[in-house]
Parts: sequence; structure tokens; C-alpha cells
Amino acid sequence: MSGSPAWSSHLASTLLPQKFSPVFLRSLNWPGAVTVSFNDKFANIYIGNGLKAKVGQYNIPALPKMQSEYQGDALIEGVDPSVEEEKAFEDMLKKQDGEEGEEEGEKQEEDGEEESAEEE
Repeated sequence: MSGSPAWSSHLASTLLPQKFSPVFLRSLNWPGAVTVSFNDKFANIYIGNGLKAKVGQYNIPALPKMQSEYQGDALIEGVDPSVEEEKAFEDMLKKQDGEEGEEEGEKQEEDGEEESAEEE
């Protein structure tokens, strides 16, 4: 890009008077390179793809629209269960855990009896 400017300058705020507004510069050669300056302080940042801008250069194609493959109706939110339904579900889970716990306890008792018989 010979013969064209390397940077474009802009005021960071149009609400402040020009002499109090920070200035930022954008690189026209390296897309994503920005310098911000205010008084005697400045900061540089580069967030780009590492490719220098050139006329006729291959550009990465834009991403497709999100969920473009979705063809169904709009999503429908489910109905929350009532307090009574939640308590019934919790009671059911406790009963299942209690039954499983009893079975495990019986197995441990049987294992303990077999070990004591082997020790004698």
C-alpha cells in the first residue's frame, strides 16, 4: 500500500473539547493495531490475525448466522413443578436411597461374617 497513509487518526470523544480528548490511531497496514494517546501517555494494542492488509488479499469469510440449520418452531419454556410435586420427588429419591442403603448394609454384614469365619 505504498503512497497511502499508514495510520488514520480519530478523537476518542466528541463530547470533550479537542484539547482534552484522547486520540486514537488505527493502522491501515495492520488491521487490529491501535494506539491511544492522552497528554504524554500512550498505550498500544494489537488484536488481529497477523496478516498485513493488502489490496486484493484473501479475506477470511464471515461466519454463518448462528443456528441457521435450526428449522423448527420457537423453543417453548417448560412449566416448573409445584412445591408439592418437588417434595414428592424428593421423598421418592430418599426412599430409593434408603432401599439401596439397606441392601449395601446387608452385604457388608455378610462379608464381615465370612471374614470372621475365615480367621477362626
